[in-house]
Amino acid sequence: MNFAVGRLDSRLRAYSRKSTLKPALTSIQISRGIAALAIVLFHLSAAVAAPKYFNQPVFTYYFGAGSAGVNFFFVLSGFLITYVHFSDIGKPRQLYSYIVKRCSRIYPPYLITLLAVTVVASFMPGMSDSFPRNASTILKTILLLPQDPAVVGGTGAPIIIVAWSLQYEMLFYALFAILIIGGWVGISLVGIAMVGCWLFEPYLAIGFLNGYFITLFGLGVIVALLVRGRCFESAAVPAVILGAGGMMLMVLLVNARELFPGQELDLHKDSGGILAFGLFSSVLIFGLVSRELAGWRPVSRAGELLGNASYVLYLTHFPIISVMCKLARKIGLSGFAGATITWIVTLAVCIVAAILFHIVFEKPLQTIFRYKKQKDPLS
Repeated sequence: MNFAVGRLDSRLRAYSRKSTLKPALTSIQISRGIAALAIVLFHLSAAVAAPKYFNQPVFTYYFGAGSAGVNFFFVLSGFLITYVHFSDIGKPRQLYSYIVKRCSRIYPPYLITLLAVTVVASFMPGMSDSFPRNASTILKTILLLPQDPAVVGGTGAPIIIVAWSLQYEMLFYALFAILIIGGWVGISLVGIAMVGCWLFEPYLAIGFLNGYFITLFGLGVIVALLVRGRCFESAAVPAVILGAGGMMLMVLLVNARELFPGQELDLHKDSGGILAFGLFSSVLIFGLVSRELAGWRPVSRAGELLGNASYVLYLTHFPIISVMCKLARKIGLSGFAGATITWIVTLAVCIVAAILFHIVFEKPLQTIFRYKKQKDPLS
């Protein structure tokens, strides 16, 4: 056992000394797009099923498992951060570069979307009624700090309700930053943070950190270590088959819930479903990346484009769905036909809007921050 651990550690160290320029992982980009699209289909189908809109639940029978796309994203995030920044661990000089890179990825599109939704909602009756009014909640919303779902927004993220997952994302970024700092300083920061949580933010300590979603990041970290250590490369193809097959099986189990009343499987709330889908996601990511590093490269320009715009698609789809459903009802669409038309048009609008946002705003902003990072002498 010690020999195996030592062998993996030596592989990781050898790999980390190589060029930090990583090959583009096309399969991961495509998978990211598919996961974001699954989340859109889940929320869109739930919207047309809502009594206040069309009361047509038929779409939820087919896309009820779409919420598990968030589980996949958590595993993928743990993998990517570890895979890209592994060589930064224990090097405090890399902390500034790491923070700029991660924050420039998350905050600009989020803040633009937050501002746009706030402005649009102010012109739509009733849409902004649940928006926060006190300074503390507004500041936490802007900074993506954890908030109690029982108090704020139903998900812990008002205005952009899907931003609850970004709160976990930022927490993981912070934990990884501590690894970059390393040593006793990092350990001290963890201790101070834990004490502070218990004293000032009991929800963060009791509810937020106890969630199974944190485990999904850990699974991604393990995958990154295996990939960087070039472990089990010969199992890449079976891993893709097992991972994809397991995920599809769980999707079928969710979609078959009508056959077993009272025995629904929720991949977003049930601990077993969350962890099982996370494990299959981990296996799939390992297989795809290992195959691609061995020379295989999937080709799908549409898939890559959707993957590039996946973060924006995730951010913007829920407010777009809300606005589109309200407009559809206002112009008189109703029943199954009205729901179907709204479903198709709204899906198209979500995708097109995300791609345009990515091209016009997100991509240029990423270029600007990348240029500044290259000029920084510490990067």
